[in-house]
Amino acid sequence: MPKISTMSEYKKNSEIKEITSPGVHEVVVEMLKKKKAGIKTIIDLGAGYGALSARLKKEGFSVTAADLHPENFRVNDIPCLKCNLNEKITIKQKFDAVACIEVIEHVENPWQLIESLHTLVKEKGTVILSTPNNQNWYSRLYYLFKAKLPNFMGVAYDEKGGRHWDSHITPIFLYMLKNMIRNKFRITKIGFNRSNLPFLRLNLPFRSMLFSETIIIEMERI
Repeated sequence: MPKISTMSEYKKNSEIKEITSPGVHEVVVEMLKKKKAGIKTIIDLGAGYGALSARLKKEGFSVTAADLHPENFRVNDIPCLKCNLNEKITIKQKFDAVACIEVIEHVENPWQLIESLHTLVKEKGTVILSTPNNQNWYSRLYYLFKAKLPNFMGVAYDEKGGRHWDSHITPIFLYMLKNMIRNKFRITKIGFNRSNLPFLRLNLPFRSMLFSETIIIEMERI
């Protein structure tokens, strides 16, 4: 897969995969654009192939990316640092904003990740994170009958004990997140991507905690 070196080339190229549910990046970008006057520098944690990083750069932000596998990052004019989000982050620079999209459910220690987010962002800076919505009607109903969460049934480890990093292993509920961020952040906005009916592939004309696939949380550093 070739790297993308310009934004015009990015527009023409469909090879940068968005590793999110549909609509998540659009919500994240809109949240950041509304606060743009106070945001110049952004770090995209768990940047993947670089779809969100490229979109943020196109909007005029100064973007740094970070990922466990920077060799997979596909945008040449954005630096991508190697970063293991299960460990304490050692990046010394502080940013106006941090995007941590579809990441927290993949890590073994979400509390450590929240601590890292607090370290990376400036005082009164913005953090936006997203995670599967385990509080929608479908997840509740599925758990009632199966005692399992539908977004967390993948195989986390291979036969040799190695991690499948694309597997969801840590379900996050809003009440849990509020405990994690206590004395570090305050929630300023909660957004959602599309609402749909599973299996029927029918999108609903509204977004809410009870129906949406993904929860997108905007926070301010205390």
